[in-house]
Amino acid sequence: MPEDEVAELEREANAEGKSRSEFIRSVLRARHIKDDLDDQVITKQEKEEMEETIKNLKRERDEFEERMRIARSRVESMEKTIEKTADEAVQAVRGEYRQQIRELKEENDALRQEDKLQIIEKTGELAGNASELIETTATTEDLESMEETIEEKADRQWHGTTEQRELVMELRDEIRDELRQEVKHARPLTVKALDWIRRRLP
Repeated sequence: MPEDEVAELEREANAEGKSRSEFIRSVLRARHIKDDLDDQVITKQEKEEMEETIKNLKRERDEFEERMRIARSRVESMEKTIEKTADEAVQAVRGEYRQQIRELKEENDALRQEDKLQIIEKTGELAGNASELIETTATTEDLESMEETIEEKADRQWHGTTEQRELVMELRDEIRDELRQEVKHARPLTVKALDWIRRRLP
């Protein structure tokens, strides 16, 4: 320590009523504290730099939050779009299925109606055939009645000539044979037709 500084310290120590060594210790202690404080004190430039750094960090944080908000909004929009597209696709498929079901139902109804018309037509034909068979049966009954009439007439003419009697007998036999064949053929057909119609009529 320079002599002038030592002399200055002695004067200050005497002024404060302290010994030189005690005063020197207090001075050194004060200097040490000052140095520590100087180390801890932030300069104006450092403070401005820190404030700028904090400001930048806040700006970056705000920008990050804004980007996150935009990203969330886009994700939500995409989710809504996907959900809407999926709903529209499902509705379209359901609509197609409903349309196909309606068309199939209409075709089925048309086929049923066509079948009904065919059944009615066939039933009409069968009824007509049955009527013809019934008329045929009635005709055979008329022929039997005619046979009886012929026999009666033949009996009345029995006393005629032999040739006439033979002709009448031949005619009677022919008519009888024809009637028997027709009746024999017509009656089973009539019964079968009527049974067949009864089984198929609704």
